[in-house]
Amino acid sequence: MNPQDDIGPTRKRGRGLQLDQLYDTLQQEAPKLANMRTNSAGVKLSLIPAGTFAMGSPPNETSHRLNEGPMHEVILVQPFYLSVMPITQEQYQKVMGKNPAYFTRENGGGPEHPVENVSWEDALAFCQKLTSLPDGLAYRLPSEAEWEYACRAGTITPFSFGASLSARQGTIDGKKTTRVGSFPANNFGLYDMHGNVWEWCADWYGETYYPKNPSRDPRGPAGGQFRVVRGGSWRNQAGTCRSAYRNALVPYNRDAYTGFRVTATVS
Repeated sequence: MNPQDDIGPTRKRGRGLQLDQLYDTLQQEAPKLANMRTNSAGVKLSLIPAGTFAMGSPPNETSHRLNEGPMHEVILVQPFYLSVMPITQEQYQKVMGKNPAYFTRENGGGPEHPVENVSWEDALAFCQKLTSLPDGLAYRLPSEAEWEYACRAGTITPFSFGASLSARQGTIDGKKTTRVGSFPANNFGLYDMHGNVWEWCADWYGETYYPKNPSRDPRGPAGGQFRVVRGGSWRNQAGTCRSAYRNALVPYNRDAYTGFRVTATVS
């Protein structure tokens, strides 16, 4: 596919006025940007519009945890590209020249499964290497706020699909990863936001960060011991894969449950 392909995700109706407003914002603020593009490493990117959303979860949400509150308004002032799927083993191999994943073909996985067994530092190095490609984009890991905003895709329910999540909607409560894109996409055209692999975010983790974070483009605490991971994995139950669920790992951690997707800054 050509890097400038202008094929966007299908716009789904019936998810409320908020989602319609997000798409209208996308059309007004970024009329010259492709809604969808694929870079030279084969990473497909979806344009996520700027917007405002309620981050966190209410106390009465099933499986709510204290670190998900209080709910607070977050404003993302710039649109950004986000990879449509977690980075695959094939893409990681193409960019980095190696495949560290546990779930290779020999272990029930394959090139189109998400890469895992990568640390936060590994993910950052991938972004830096990707930026060096002649595509004109600067890549990084998404902030925690960007990740949740993209996961929700205009929804306020525990999952982007509604109040519950089943094995027909994501790779959860299983024995291994699955091929990326095996289940329905959310309203932004993003796959595997719930389950399959945990996804590294750029932020340091702050247990009590929410009450004091800035409303505009929050980027997490200035330092810490752990980096944020989001989305849950193939071995987790649905409640751990909710849009608001927060988790964290030491940056050097590598395991078969954790991968990442990339963000590209829109200038």
